[in-house]
Amino acid sequence: MPPPRSAPVSVAARSPHLVQGRGELSCAVAQSLRSGCLPQCAPGAVPEADAWGEDLQLALYLLYELHYRGFDGVDDAREWDPDLLRLRQATEARFLYLDHAPAPLLASVNLMSLLGLHRSMRGALVGHFACVAVTSSPGSRRLAKAMRRCGAGQAAEHFYAEHVEADAVHEQVVRHEVIDGLLTDEPDLEEDVAFGCAATVLLEDRLASHIREAWDHERSALRTPLHDP
Repeated sequence: MPPPRSAPVSVAARSPHLVQGRGELSCAVAQSLRSGCLPQCAPGAVPEADAWGEDLQLALYLLYELHYRGFDGVDDAREWDPDLLRLRQATEARFLYLDHAPAPLLASVNLMSLLGLHRSMRGALVGHFACVAVTSSPGSRRLAKAMRRCGAGQAAEHFYAEHVEADAVHEQVVRHEVIDGLLTDEPDLEEDVAFGCAATVLLEDRLASHIREAWDHERSALRTPLHDP
């Protein structure tokens, strides 16, 4: 007689818990997901929100997460809830083409989701991907040196060192096969690819400045510092 099969791990068990909102928009999204009701917020909440602020960026992050793992206790069908999709569209429009970022980490994550969820932005998505691939090898080399200087140990140094050569190969594949292939078929997307690269560099530079400023002032770069258990 075969041994009993173990019970499958439910997707919901691996899903994150909903967090508290940081303003009218994110509170409305979180409450809607908890209750199953329509998101309730003032008509001017999106147009008047700080496009790079904690409230709008968290609201957008919650809406995007429905397409990934979802949330514990939230019906998976809410991924395509028309009211949430309309709110997401409005927050996306508020997020585009702007010049200051008080929520740099969420903005970097949201950029990838924004580009990936819109077919019209496929060129910019390729630019985003290419930018990450092209900068990975030299970045890994610097991180390997940093691990050595900090005495982080051989395993930590090796983790980055092994990516130096491997990612250099990936860079050439992206340049000559992914980008060239796309632009050969759709040359009109050249500007979109460049936009994706520029947007990625802009947000990563802002995130780096945010982390460096926190380091220089000997404080956590997190919105709320973690506490030792």
